[in-house]
Amino acid sequence: MSLHRILFAKSRLVVMAVASSILAACAPMPSLGPVVDARPPESFESKETLAAPEASWPADRWWEKYNDPQLNQLIEEGLADSPDLKAAQARLRRAESLSQSVGSVLYPQLSANGTVFGQETSTNYIVPAPYTPQGWYSYGQATLNFNWEIDFWGKNRAALASAVSESQARRAEVAQARLILTTSIARSYADLARLVADRTTAEKALDIRTKTWALFNDRQQQGLENVGAVSQAAGKMHLVENELVQIDVRIAETRNRLGALVGAGPDRGLKIKPPATLLQARYALPPDIGINLVGRRPDIVAARWQAEAGQSRIENRKAMFYPNVNVAAFVGGQSLGINRLIESGSYMSNAGPAVYLPIFLGGKLRADLAAARAEYDENVANYEKTLIQALNEVADVAAGLQQLQKQINLTDRSVAAQNRGLQVAANRYRGGLASYLDVLVAEDELLNSWRVQTDVQTRAFILDVAMIKALGGGYQTSAAQDRLDISKTEEFPK
Repeated sequence: MSLHRILFAKSRLVVMAVASSILAACAPMPSLGPVVDARPPESFESKETLAAPEASWPADRWWEKYNDPQLNQLIEEGLADSPDLKAAQARLRRAESLSQSVGSVLYPQLSANGTVFGQETSTNYIVPAPYTPQGWYSYGQATLNFNWEIDFWGKNRAALASAVSESQARRAEVAQARLILTTSIARSYADLARLVADRTTAEKALDIRTKTWALFNDRQQQGLENVGAVSQAAGKMHLVENELVQIDVRIAETRNRLGALVGAGPDRGLKIKPPATLLQARYALPPDIGINLVGRRPDIVAARWQAEAGQSRIENRKAMFYPNVNVAAFVGGQSLGINRLIESGSYMSNAGPAVYLPIFLGGKLRADLAAARAEYDENVANYEKTLIQALNEVADVAAGLQQLQKQINLTDRSVAAQNRGLQVAANRYRGGLASYLDVLVAEDELLNSWRVQTDVQTRAFILDVAMIKALGGGYQTSAAQDRLDISKTEEFPK
């Protein structure tokens, strides 16, 4: 065995022995108590509140069930051009690249280095003049370098786990951005349908109020009504005119909002035809929502991954308290005179381990560990908050759907009754038993019932979209993500 190999083996043993003997001199790790458990989903009781006929979970392309080509087109445009979705996708790509960068530290690093320069050395310095090269001479060095940080304590593996968890959180956030975008487009589309229906009803109401004003004006000319009655009729007519103006403003705003949501300018909204999508309310929910929702809502999954990333950061900060061991080596050549660089006598090499031992850093390691623990506790709290909000959102929409069918039935009865009243008033007018004013009043009452009926029917569409959003819009995690457990009870070493 060559001399340098023997020296290298002995130095390695010495370094390991020294590292083992002074391990107790590492900076002391604080005791921060047991890691807080994340409450399991079943601890948030919701079975009684969410008891309902069974339904399936939403499909990934849930909007196609409405059979509305225009709505399908708007959502497809939004998925292709929305800046919010593009930004979320860019954040995912960045997180994936960062995780690859962090993971590279686990592997040996190999690099090459070359140096060439000219130099003139002083003859009045350390080396006596007879031994100093005269004038300008060239210097060259070329090396192949090797470095490997041996991850004895799992510091780099924990950093990689944290980065991967962050990447998974960004992936779930892309799904959340997609869910918010698609449901926002559908909700705005439903709002436009409601406003268009409201405008049609308001136009009919204006026609009736105009006829009523004209009738009162004629009667006032004949001395059968006073000026106050005519003014009151005119005031009601102008109120409906103002309502039409307000509806037109809201229609324009909704069209502009749809144009922005699909990633286009406001002119895109002008091309949207009046929607005609109406639904019948159906109160039904998927089974075991309290348990299954954690894998169906992208915001909950993102919060879970954030907590997992925080736990890995704790492990990374704990490993900082232990020695850092690197193995470094290089081979190459150096020479005075570039022409001699590849000669056998120019060969050089170096190899050996290096140990860094944290002993006193002014409390930095303890503070970093405490900060990582606090961040993890915050992430767990945010996860629980997100789950609670999700269950509450489902419960709110379910309550609306549960009562909506009753509202639809009641408004249908109201419209039918007002229709019969109008027929009676019209028959009495034709028979000379009532005035035309009675007919106008009956028509006005019928329009009010129509207005309520339209609002309730449109609300069925809005609530259906809201329930799809509350249930995650067809999102589902993989089996590996479903098995993710952030409620470990590991205790910090003392």
